[in-house]
Amino acid sequence: PMEWDFPVYNIHKIIGQRIRNFVANGNMLVLTGGIMAIEFINSYFFYNIEDADGNYSPGPYRRLEDPNVPEEFKAAASILPQKGISV
Repeated sequence: PMEWDFPVYNIHKIIGQRIRNFVANGNMLVLTGGIMAIEFINSYFFYNIEDADGNYSPGPYRRLEDPNVPEEFKAAASILPQKGISV
């Protein structure tokens, strides 16, 4: 189930474990940033990530050229514009 666009599964039960297994098996989990992404990582992966103060970049965000980037991402946009607080 979702509440305020956030999954509210018990992190210690099978669904929480499946999310962690998905990433541990080498699959990619793409999060788009923001408070909800930080809370998701902290909850499901037992981290304690906090927002950084200062050095905020207003965008646009450019993709770094890296030969190790998976093929699936090479077709993505090379620049993401910043519009308000959304990317």
